[in-house]
Amino acid sequence: MNSSIKRKIMFLLSITSLLSSSVFLIYSINVFEKDKIAYIYDSNSVYLETITNQFKNETKLAAEISKKYLSEYQKNKSFHSGGDSMFLDDDSFVKGLFLVDITSPTQPKLVDKITTKTNFTFKLTEDSSFIKSIPRTLAESKSMFLGGEEVFINDIVYDADEKIALVTVFKSDALQSFFQSDKAYTSYMMNMNGDVFRQTDKLEAGHLKDQFPVIFEKIDSIKMGTSEIKSKTSDAFLLSSSSLGVNDLYLLTLTNKKEAFGVLTYLINKSLIVFLMVLSGVVLASQFASTYITKRILVLYEAAKQIISGDFKINIEVKGNDEISLLSQTFNKMAVEIVKLLEESAQGARLEAELKTAQAVQQTLFPPSHSKFECGEIHGSYQSASECGGDWWHYFENENKIWIWMADATGHGAPAALITSAIKSAVAMTENLKMEPEMAIELVNKSICQVSKNKMMMTCFLGVIDKKSKVIHYVNASHEAPFILSKRTDLKKKDLRFLDNSKCNRLGQSLTSEYTVASEQLEVGDRLFVYTDGIPDIRNKAEESLQERGMFRVVLENHNKGTNVTDFIVGIQTQFDTYRENTELIDDVTFFAVDLT
Repeated sequence: MNSSIKRKIMFLLSITSLLSSSVFLIYSINVFEKDKIAYIYDSNSVYLETITNQFKNETKLAAEISKKYLSEYQKNKSFHSGGDSMFLDDDSFVKGLFLVDITSPTQPKLVDKITTKTNFTFKLTEDSSFIKSIPRTLAESKSMFLGGEEVFINDIVYDADEKIALVTVFKSDALQSFFQSDKAYTSYMMNMNGDVFRQTDKLEAGHLKDQFPVIFEKIDSIKMGTSEIKSKTSDAFLLSSSSLGVNDLYLLTLTNKKEAFGVLTYLINKSLIVFLMVLSGVVLASQFASTYITKRILVLYEAAKQIISGDFKINIEVKGNDEISLLSQTFNKMAVEIVKLLEESAQGARLEAELKTAQAVQQTLFPPSHSKFECGEIHGSYQSASECGGDWWHYFENENKIWIWMADATGHGAPAALITSAIKSAVAMTENLKMEPEMAIELVNKSICQVSKNKMMMTCFLGVIDKKSKVIHYVNASHEAPFILSKRTDLKKKDLRFLDNSKCNRLGQSLTSEYTVASEQLEVGDRLFVYTDGIPDIRNKAEESLQERGMFRVVLENHNKGTNVTDFIVGIQTQFDTYRENTELIDDVTFFAVDLT
């Protein structure tokens, strides 16, 4: 009799535990899958919207630049009057301007043009089919045409009895970034007629139509924004789309669902381990069951039904210290572990996807660590305290000047990384507009204010070195003051010259912030050192900070060795790493040096 009851208890508890754990596993997988899909759709939609807005800003900038040359043409009937160069600057944002006479739509003629001397591959003058298409394009949309990497803006200019089409050519950084091949998804551009204009680099021609015919069978599906589709091989893909706002064009991303759900295997394995542990405890406890236990087993059964219903917040009252009490404790523990595992798995999956997206974007923000200029050389170092950092540095050289930037956003992580992306885009615009330093940093401040809504700010240092006079004009937006080391090799801290005559508000603090410029005369052989506040915060295993005194000691030791700028930076980084002893960074560590020759 007792043996029969024990077998029934063991069978009942084993089946109940199996059912509850299976329901939990199915339920948790379903919850995770829905959450993961929603996150992928949200992150891809935000990214597509960012690319679209950046592209619109680029077209506005190209239109403004073309107005200058159009005014010159209308005044002098030529792009090249007044001794102007026959070519645009190679680093110009706009790569070419063309005027085409479309008075006779059937016989358009090229009237005038101006392009960059190099880095311009689109042979407009040799492409008669394109010239003939201009009247039709203007008649249908009066908008834009995208071909390869070039973007063409068409507009109509009336000149006496002539009807002239202005065609502006520029390369879109937004679209180039969108179609890079090192992403977790593939990218495409197409219209509602099913014409694919561009796709992720390295994909074979016709890839989208060959692998995803369902898109072309139901072309209106790209207007839905998000949907799940099947490939030709029946693999599931997550489709995100956004209108580019140009000629009925759409940007598309396709994410392989199986690859995106790789973390699901981890969730299943963890759940099986917990299930096996609980089941083993149940079998062991049921071996010592008795008539007294059978009365209390009903409590456990009700708790198991509660878990099956999806409610894991249970707490069984434990009485005594026998086997059924141990089983009650195991049930309580199982419920806690289930909730904990579900929360940790979902949080880990979201964090992993967020960091991958942020890392992919941030990798494009930094320049090469080393470069030589016409009158100098630069070398920099960057270490992030987390997967995504809030520090950013940049340099740019034009015909007469060298521009250097250093910025430090509030905190670090994905939010700070997004702010560095905003300053990168804003600075890229200033480089093409040839602004003065104070105007450039005011424009960047307005961009940061608009993006962060005054919730995040960043310190910033902008220096502009005149290559001829060796004078540096600089603006400091509450950043650590850079300093100059002369070419002597016996320097001490008192010999350093600090660039601290410009003290302005942080970027993003106020739209009305004003920025003043200070200047300092540099000499051949001088070395400029720029850094962020993460260096003094470096700690060793004894929790001792490096502090500013330690930073100056390391910098002076390496400078007084008389090495070049690369060995100077590498030497400093090596000493910082030695001091750290592989401890975690508290803040991002970024610094660079410029040698004048």
